[in-house]
Amino acid sequence: MLCKELEATTVLGRPKEVYINPKVQNAAEAQNFVNRIVSQGQSENGLFAVKIMQDQWEKVDKVHSYLSPSSPPSLMQSLLYKLSFTKLIQTDPKLKLDSFHQFYQGATWVFLRRKEHLYQAISRDMASQTKVCHVVNTNDETKLQGIGKRGAIAMENAHDYNMKTQFDAKRLFNRIQSIVREEAGWERFFKKYQISPLELYYEDIVGNKDYLKELARQVEVKLPDTIPAIPLVKVGNQLNEEWAERFKQEYPQYA
Repeated sequence: MLCKELEATTVLGRPKEVYINPKVQNAAEAQNFVNRIVSQGQSENGLFAVKIMQDQWEKVDKVHSYLSPSSPPSLMQSLLYKLSFTKLIQTDPKLKLDSFHQFYQGATWVFLRRKEHLYQAISRDMASQTKVCHVVNTNDETKLQGIGKRGAIAMENAHDYNMKTQFDAKRLFNRIQSIVREEAGWERFFKKYQISPLELYYEDIVGNKDYLKELARQVEVKLPDTIPAIPLVKVGNQLNEEWAERFKQEYPQYA
C-alpha cells in the first residue's frame, strides 16, 4: 500500500522490489544494476525510492559491496526502506552493514511497522499459504504497474480467497516472535548508524495520509494538490478476525 501511495504522488519516487534477483558479480554489473533500479524507481522530479525485504538483504549487501562508498548515484535523494533483520541477526551478530549504509548515506528512511503483531502474523501466514499479497479494484493496467499479477486478485474474489488455509496457533506465535526480533533489529540498526527514520504504523496510515506531507517536507518536495486513490484495497477478511480470536484462546496473553 505505502509504495503505491508514494508513487501516486508523482514526486516521492516509485518504490519497487528490485533486489529479488540482481545477478551481480562485479563492479561493472553492480553499476549497471544501480543505474537500472534508479531509472525504475524515480519519479519525474528525479527522486528515487526503493523497497527492500528481509529475504533480499544479503543480495543487497553484496551488490553494494562492489561499489565505492564514496561515489553514490547523484540522483539518490531518498530511500524508502522496509527491512526485517531476523536472518541478519542470526548470521552477523556485530551488525556490520557498512557497505549498504555508506551507499545510501544521507537518504531519508521510513520505518513501517504494525501495532498489532498478531494481525501482521496472520497476514503473513495467509500470504504464505495463498500466495496472494494484493487485492486490486481495477483492471487498468497502467494503474497496476509494479504490482505482481501472480500475487494479486480482483476485489470481487477477495471474500473467500483464503477459505482453504489451515490455522496453526503455534506457527502464528512463531511469526509474532519473528516480527518482534525484526523490530528490535531495526532499532539496533538505526542506533548504530545514528539514523532517525520517519516512523509509521500501518494502522495509522490506512485512513490518514498526512504522513505524505511530512515525508514531502523531509525530502523538500511539494505535493500536488490532488493525489489519486491507489488501486489496492485491504486484503484481510472475516477469516482473519476468526483466526485472531482462536489464537487468543490458545495464547490468552495476546487477548
